Amino acid sequence: MDEARREPPASRRPKAIAGIYILNDKDELLLARAPKWKNKYSLIGGHIEFGESAKDAAAREAKEEANLDLKGMRFAFFVDGIGLDSDCAGPGKHFIFLDFIAWAKNPAEIKLGKELSSYKWDSIDNWIKRDKADFAPCIHEYLPQLKKEVAASAQDYEKLYWRALADYQNLKKRCDRERSELVKYGNERLILEILPSYNNLKLALRHARSRNPGDENISQGIEYVIRQFAETLGSYGVEEIQVNGRLFDHAEMDAVDKKATGEKELDGKVAEELKPGYKLNGKVIEHAKVAVWKYDK
Repeated sequence: MDEARREPPASRRPKAIAGIYILNDKDELLLARAPKWKNKYSLIGGHIEFGESAKDAAAREAKEEANLDLKGMRFAFFVDGIGLDSDCAGPGKHFIFLDFIAWAKNPAEIKLGKELSSYKWDSIDNWIKRDKADFAPCIHEYLPQLKKEVAASAQDYEKLYWRALADYQNLKKRCDRERSELVKYGNERLILEILPSYNNLKLALRHARSRNPGDENISQGIEYVIRQFAETLGSYGVEEIQVNGRLFDHAEMDAVDKKATGEKELDGKVAEELKPGYKLNGKVIEHAKVAVWKYDK
């Protein structure tokens, strides 16, 4: 019983092989003639070293045997090759093939290593039409499934393309919007710092008229400065919010006081502007401070 369970020698164990169905940007498949497989068309690939993942082994073999760097690599097929005849291993050997699909980053730079004699890029359909005898074991019968896998990948890449395009267009719209807002509102902070001086000028004019009603020189001088100020602010898209006689609008006004009224039609309307409000290119940058009428029976 113990004899039957004894571990077989290394020479009698299955050999793990990593292979790659390598395609170019036209989805043409690369196959190479391999003397170790009786010079038949074979995948690029080789033994998996101890401590090496199958995927890393496939990428290493692609570089060593064909000078190719790969992209989009993913697992394709597990093939249990029992009793195969290989010149490099002799007849009746047991191989475990772990096959991947990948695309060559540099298909024009292919250089074959010593284990391959020639290579060919061709469509999968054309490879399928060839005689199975032209191929190393466990390749030709998997080409129809490979064709389906590649077609599915193309659909996946198309979806990724449209998703990336949509993301790009959304990003572009957002950048355009932010750029437009920067142009429109880039001076907001500076304008907010200037507005108190503008408001003070208007207060000064009001006081000058109330305290010196007969002295027009002072009033006219202040009015001239205010007009210049208003024209300059207007050229940058600044406009004063008009509140007199309007219903209270919380989007443009802050109610800081209430005034009683016996007239019902005045209820909710602005009774007095206490501090001006301003817009910059249509955006409220400072709410008007107002007193609001409240109907009192």
